[in-house]
Amino acid sequence: MEIGRPGFDGLSLVSQLPETNRPLVVFVSAQRQHTLRAFELGAVDFLLVPLKPARVRQVVARLRERLQERSRPSGAAAVAAPVYLKRVIVRLTEHQLIIPTIDIDWMESASNYIVLHVGGATHVLRDTLSSLEKRLTPVQFLRVGRFAIVNLDRVRKMKLTFTGDHLIVMADGTEIPITGGVRELQARLEHSG
Repeated sequence: MEIGRPGFDGLSLVSQLPETNRPLVVFVSAQRQHTLRAFELGAVDFLLVPLKPARVRQVVARLRERLQERSRPSGAAAVAAPVYLKRVIVRLTEHQLIIPTIDIDWMESASNYIVLHVGGATHVLRDTLSSLEKRLTPVQFLRVGRFAIVNLDRVRKMKLTFTGDHLIVMADGTEIPITGGVRELQARLEHSG
C-alpha cells in the first residue's frame, strides 16, 4: 500500500478493513512519520522510498513466512511435541522383556550398553546412555552424572560425604555420586511428578 497518494491513502483504506480478516500489508512511503501508524494497523513491514533491493527481498521473505503461518490448520502446533518412551524392550535369549519406563529405578552406562535397575533386578539394554536420555521424559528422569540417569520418583535422600562429594540414595538403598549440578537436582526433585 502506498501512503499519501492523492485520492488514495493506504492508511485510510486499511483502517476501514475488519481487523480479524485483514490481508498481509506492506506500506511504502517516502514519509517516515507514517511508520508508527502503519504498524498500529498490523503492517507486516514498512518500506521507505527509494527502495533497496536487499530490503525488498527481506520483506518478501517475511511475507512468505506469514503466509505459511496462515496456511497451517488452526490449532496445529508450530513444533510437534516430543514423544517420549513409555516402555523399554530388553531382548533376552528366549523372549523380549517389556519394562515400563516408570518402573525403572535408575540406569547406568556400560560402554555401548545400559544396565537398567528395576526393583531388585538388573537388565542389560544395547544402547548408549546419551541416546536413551533423549527419549526419556525430563519430567521423570534426570542425568546426574556421566554414567547415571535416575528416576526422580525413586530418589530418597541426598547426602554429603566427608570428602565434600554429593550422593543420592535411591529407594533400594543404592548410592549414586552426583557429578552434575546439585541445585538442578534439588529443583527438579521439588517440581517433578
